[in-house]
Amino acid sequence: MKYVLLFVETDKFERDLEAMSQADRDRAYELVGKCLPITQTKIRGGNKLLPAHVATTVRLDAGREPVVH
Repeated sequence: MKYVLLFVETDKFERDLEAMSQADRDRAYELVGKCLPITQTKIRGGNKLLPAHVATTVRLDAGREPVVH
């Protein structure tokens, strides 16, 4: 069985991460790695999604034409 994990990165999280020293970031990632010891060898990928402003949304309302944003 395969699962998809989606981690959401907010603007605040990104700012907080950038404000951390490299040593603090390394320590944070090390702690995350310790939380997932079973899956470390199985997790693949790690691609980021594009920013929200380039997203396409399709809305389907019953009886109407699809609306694309």
